[in-house]
Amino acid sequence: MLLHDYFDSHYALARDIADSTRNFFRWKIIQFHRWLGRAPTLADLNTNAVNRFIAHRLTERSRETARGERAVLHALWKAAFDDGLKEDRPDRVRVVKRTLKPVDGWDVPDVSRLLAEASKLTGCFRGHDVERAAFWRAVILTLYDSGLRLGDLLAIDAANLRPPTFTVIQSKTRKPVQVTLSAET
Repeated sequence: MLLHDYFDSHYALARDIADSTRNFFRWKIIQFHRWLGRAPTLADLNTNAVNRFIAHRLTERSRETARGERAVLHALWKAAFDDGLKEDRPDRVRVVKRTLKPVDGWDVPDVSRLLAEASKLTGCFRGHDVERAAFWRAVILTLYDSGLRLGDLLAIDAANLRPPTFTVIQSKTRKPVQVTLSAET
C-alpha cells in the first residue's frame, strides 16, 4: 500500500487532526518520496530506509525539520503496526534531539517604542467607534503580558473576557493557557 494512501484512508480518518496537521504529514511524505525517488509504500517504513532518510535530511535541513520528518514516519509506522499492516514495530528509529533556542521576544524598550508609535495613530476604524491608538495599545500590551500568538489574541471573544485573568485555548496546540493581564493593560 502506498504511504500517502495509508495516510488518507486509515491514519487521518481515525484521528481528529487539523487541516494544517494533514498538510504537514502530506509534505513530509512528499519529502520521503523525493528522497526515495518513487512513491513510498508501507514496506519502506523500515529501520534502514527511515534511518538513512533521517541521516540524509540532517545534512541538508535543520534538526527541527528532520525531527518533524522522523515524527511523521514513526507515527505512520506505529499506526500501521497497530492496524496489523506492518509486522515490525518502529523500535530502532533514530532519535533527533531538539536544539533549544533562546526565545526571541520583546523587551521593555521594544514595547515602549511600539507603544509610542501606536500612540501616534489618529482616528477610529472605519464603521466603528474604536480608536486606532487605543486598539493597538491594547493589542501590544496584551501580547506582551500574555505571550499569546496574534491569531489567538484576535480570536478571543471580548464578551467572554473577565480580566485580569482568563483562559484561552491555543489554536496551534489546542491547550488552555491562563492569561493574567497587568493593571495597565
